[in-house]
Amino acid sequence: MTVAARLVATLAAPRDPASAEAPRVPHWPGRRLLVQRGDTELVTLDLDVPSAGRAREVRFPAP
Repeated sequence: MTVAARLVATLAAPRDPASAEAPRVPHWPGRRLLVQRGDTELVTLDLDVPSAGRAREVRFPAP
């Protein structure tokens, strides 16, 4: 069985890829977050609650 993949959306990562890990999108029932970790902070974007055309962003100090 062959399944063709197609791009359905793009989203800019909140951190520069040169100074942070690749973004991840973990899935929970009814919830999608984009998570990206850098040396000094962890950034999350709530993909299910857009704010002014952009996902709501929250930053945490990295442990």
